[in-house]
Amino acid sequence: MSSDYEQDFYNITQATLTPRLQEACRREGIHPNELFKKTREQVMQLIKQRDTVGAQLTEDMVTEIEKHLEDKRKRRINIVRSQRQRILQEDNNVSRNSNHISNLNLSTMSFADKQQKMLENIKRRQQMEIEKMVEQEQLKERKSQIALQKMLKQQEKEKQFHDELQKKRYQNEQLRQKQEMERKKKEQREKELLEQRTKENDLKEQKRRQKEQESMMKQKQEAEQRELERRKKQEQMQRENEQFQNEQQKQLEYKKQLLEQKERKRIQMMESRTIERKTQAEKERAELEKKLHMVKQYNENLLEKKRNDYSVKEQHVEQKRREFEEYLEKVRQDKARQAEEKQKQINKIMQTNQQKEEEKRQQYEHKQQEYQKKKEVMSEQQRQQMEEKMKKYRDKEQKIQMILQKNEMMQEQQKQELQKKLDRTQLKLQALEQKKEEDQKQKITLQIIKDIDKFDNLTRMEQLSELRRTKLEMKLSKDDERTEMVRRERENLAKQAEIIRKEAEEKRQQFIQEFEKKKKLQGITQEGQRDKQVSVNNRSQSSGINMRQQQ
Repeated sequence: MSSDYEQDFYNITQATLTPRLQEACRREGIHPNELFKKTREQVMQLIKQRDTVGAQLTEDMVTEIEKHLEDKRKRRINIVRSQRQRILQEDNNVSRNSNHISNLNLSTMSFADKQQKMLENIKRRQQMEIEKMVEQEQLKERKSQIALQKMLKQQEKEKQFHDELQKKRYQNEQLRQKQEMERKKKEQREKELLEQRTKENDLKEQKRRQKEQESMMKQKQEAEQRELERRKKQEQMQRENEQFQNEQQKQLEYKKQLLEQKERKRIQMMESRTIERKTQAEKERAELEKKLHMVKQYNENLLEKKRNDYSVKEQHVEQKRREFEEYLEKVRQDKARQAEEKQKQINKIMQTNQQKEEEKRQQYEHKQQEYQKKKEVMSEQQRQQMEEKMKKYRDKEQKIQMILQKNEMMQEQQKQELQKKLDRTQLKLQALEQKKEEDQKQKITLQIIKDIDKFDNLTRMEQLSELRRTKLEMKLSKDDERTEMVRRERENLAKQAEIIRKEAEEKRQQFIQEFEKKKKLQGITQEGQRDKQVSVNNRSQSSGINMRQQQ
């Protein structure tokens, strides 16, 4: 079936609704308006009339109901068009049967007895048909009662199903609300637990930072105090050294005055060299102090980044510093001892000769150089140790930062995992809600379609019952017309029989009169005439009896 032909086949309007189609609709119990295609507004109006639940309908639900109505309309069009074909066949058969019956009637109407038999047969057949129709109507009525009882039972079942469905919906809604409340409580507990853990972590972190700050402040104060003490000791040692050098210088100057004039210039030159070396030593000492000061500032900057291991490191630094101070004290004592030895040597040189004095001075210079070298070596070792300590401190600080970052990443990862779990739970709940909503929409759609089909089926059953009653009334009316026609024909036959009887009576009277005349004329043959008259009377009586029987 092509699309254009199919469109024309199912496109029934008021203009294309022929009488035979209307008759087919009447026989099938289908209203002609049900063959017309419904618009969107008509579908919505029909849904509003049949929707007893009062649910919120979506476009998909309306489209599904509209498709169902369109399919049902096409099925009814197929039923009606099939019934129309049967009506056409019945009309053709009725036309042929009417012609045949007319010919039969014309050939038999002239015979009264056959007409009488035909009337009796018609009456008997009509009586049988009436009884059969009454039996069929009773059977149909019983079937209708059974169908009505089934429909009422079905309605009761549907009502029970609807009540159970409402009950299940209510229970599901209560369960959903309970689950929703439990989920919200669980989320609230998890949220509160997470907030509590976050607060505890923040409080711990705050306490740790506060403790670190207090420890750093305390360590800084202790370091400043130790630095102050170290400076005081260094200044004290420097003053003692200067005092020692001043005393030594005074002694040397005093001894120099005792030397001969020729040695004074050389001594002055040596003193000048000594002053230059002292200046150089002071300059190197100042540079060393500057370096120490820079190292101290660097240490102070790094002190702000130290953590729990600062105290241990500070103890090591303090130990190294004490060792360095002890070393300086030892050097000072060695220098004092050396100075005493030098003084003894100088005295010995002064007592002996100038050559030994010169040797002593050379030894003193050599020792001064060794002292400078040792001092430089100590400074270099201290710098290297400080760099190693700073490197270790930086490595440890870096490890601490990495551990802190790792902890933060783990906390963030735990938060993300918890959030993902919450998101997955939310998605599952949404999917369940969506599935429930779709199932609910499908049930509502099926319920509306079922209500529409039920109403249409009831309407069609009522129309079919009305059609059967109308057919029965029409058949009874036709039977009454046939009975009336038979009665009129019988009356006509009775009138004809009466006319025939009167004619026979007149003929009999005429025959009697003629017979009396002949009797008078034929007296000889009276006996024979009497016998003849008796036979004639007998024939007349039998004829009258037959006529009365025919009447």
